[in-house]
Amino acid sequence: QYDDYINGEYVSNPERSNELDYTRKIHSLYTTYNNTIYGFQYQVGMRVESTNRKIYISNETDKYTYKQFDYFPSVHISRELPSKQQVQLSYSRRVRRPNSWILNNNPKWLDANNIFLGDPMLEPEYADSYEFSYRKSFTAFSVNTQLYYRNTSNAFSTMRYMGDSENQIMYHKQTNADNAKAMGLEASANITLSKWWQLSIGGNIYNYDIEGEVGGKSVSDNNLTWDSRFSSTFKLKHKTRIQLNGFYSARSIDLSGERKPIFGTNVSASKEIGPFTVGMSVRDVFNTMKFKYKTQTEFEKSSYISDQESPIVMINLSYKFNNYRHKKRRVDGDNDFNGGGF
Repeated sequence: QYDDYINGEYVSNPERSNELDYTRKIHSLYTTYNNTIYGFQYQVGMRVESTNRKIYISNETDKYTYKQFDYFPSVHISRELPSKQQVQLSYSRRVRRPNSWILNNNPKWLDANNIFLGDPMLEPEYADSYEFSYRKSFTAFSVNTQLYYRNTSNAFSTMRYMGDSENQIMYHKQTNADNAKAMGLEASANITLSKWWQLSIGGNIYNYDIEGEVGGKSVSDNNLTWDSRFSSTFKLKHKTRIQLNGFYSARSIDLSGERKPIFGTNVSASKEIGPFTVGMSVRDVFNTMKFKYKTQTEFEKSSYISDQESPIVMINLSYKFNNYRHKKRRVDGDNDFNGGGF
């Protein structure tokens, strides 16, 4: 619902207001088989899916429909080696579906100078993933490394363009790129420094290629980038737990430009008191999570910064019934109703 403030009162604006009726049905069938031969453990699987999606937008006459039949094979081969070592070679085809928020093409004003537009015809992206991983366990820590190559078709991307240069209005529109490829190396380590202190660190370096179309012209770009993360957990007396974690993501690209490096640090603490757990967390402790983006074409150049209000402090209280823990099955690619846009 979008209202204009006219003569001291709010008046509905039907051109900017809309109602979206979203229906999606997915039927799937999957099977797996695993066995061991000559010391190698293997598992093969196949999942088939039928997807039927319908979208009706109140201020448009057309209905947007999407029907697709997909198949997703997978193969995993692993072997245990001496001295607590393991190697694994795998292939899988995966799907990531657009959530309903980015299917709505009604303009969403992020602020006075930025408008986000979804696309009701946005298609899922598909990734063929090839991975070779190695794991080594020691007494106090374990190391995991993974060499991978991922070829993604219909990759999600965001086009950014100046729609009104006079009023400095920047549009951000979701789209499917033609193709995106990533090849890189990921490594992580879990270290037990003592009974009360555990440390987890990881990093990922990869080469990223993207191809697509912007403004009727073919666009391609390449970027060697990396990211890192850490988490430090302290288990103190009287069921008290403190955790520090942070991340860093280097410069990245999309079809329209580049995002500058971004990093953040969070801290949380919790204490169990009988069936109760009292906790407090602080997100973006040092107010560093600023989204900086720059785009440049042969006709225009623009840049902006999106800065959240930080730090964010949260206090929570939970009560555990009969030590019950809910285990939610994660459906690959099913992330509906998660806000986004940047």
